[in-house]
This record gives sequence, structure tokens and C-alpha cells, in this order.
Amino acid sequence: MEEHNIPNQAFLMTCLEMNKVEALASMAPWVDIDVRTEFYEGQTPLGDVVFLLIDTMSGRKEIFEKHIRMKRNVRLMIETRVGSDLGKIFTLDPRKPSHIKYWEENWFPDDKAEVSKCGSTISVGPTGDIISGYAVWQFMNWMLNKESLEGLHHDLTLATRGELVALTNSVK
Repeated sequence: MEEHNIPNQAFLMTCLEMNKVEALASMAPWVDIDVRTEFYEGQTPLGDVVFLLIDTMSGRKEIFEKHIRMKRNVRLMIETRVGSDLGKIFTLDPRKPSHIKYWEENWFPDDKAEVSKCGSTISVGPTGDIISGYAVWQFMNWMLNKESLEGLHHDLTLATRGELVALTNSVK
């Protein structure tokens, strides 16, 4: 946990220099959190639903290609991307070729990510709050729809410059 994570990720100053998972566990001691501070390299198979939320685009691509793409056990992937005035949520079935193609076409390398003056990626707390809330809403709707993506937006972009604008796109 670094200082630039405090305002945009709702962590406390007491969490500085902790791993993010350790910091989360320290902030919610009433929740039984299985703290794992290792890199995911396929130690255990992923479950039905994967929230792909790691810091780098290269890491996302590696996990997607090795452990999510066309894997029978992963039926839903939700990925969020947050910048200073833009947020994106991808909700897809990583077993469907059209969904895979759409995600791959919208992936970009780390050097294309919006970066702050201190060298870290930029995000703003309220934008992250909206995006994370919508990602959970997508998951809840998937569960309520008997695990169907029917009617869900597969790509939602929220632009927050000046006024909040939502753009959606569905993938067949």
C-alpha cells in the first residue's frame, strides 16, 4: 500500500506499507478473509465468477489468457478499469468466442494506461465507487437471471468529466 492508494481506494493511513489484501483484512476484522499475498499462477482453479481487478494490463492479459479464456469452469468475468474521469466495466462469458474477441480488441498495453505525475495510474475515489458498485450490480443481476448474461451490458463506459454519461455496448 502506497500513499497514492489512500485517497482513491478508500484505505486508511494505518494501512501504508501493507499489502492491499492485508490492509483490507485489517479494516474488516469481522470478515473471515483468506489472505494470500502470492502472485496467482494457477495454484488452484478459478471459480465460476472472476473479478479481474489487478493493477496492470499486462497482468490482466496473462491471467485472462492462461486461466480464464475458454476455461469451462469460469462462466463470468467482470473487469473494471478506472481513470481520472472514465471508468469501464466489462461483463462477459469468457467461453464465448465473440466475448473473447471483444475483450482482446479492447485490451491495451500498460504504457497506454493513464499515468499520474508520480508515475502511478490515475483514478479518482468517486469514479471508482461508481464503477465498483456497478460491477457488483452486474454480478447480482447475473445471479438473479439464473446465471445468464441476457439483458446485461457487456461493456459499460462511464465518463465523469463535467457530467456523468453512460455508454453501453452489448456483445452477441
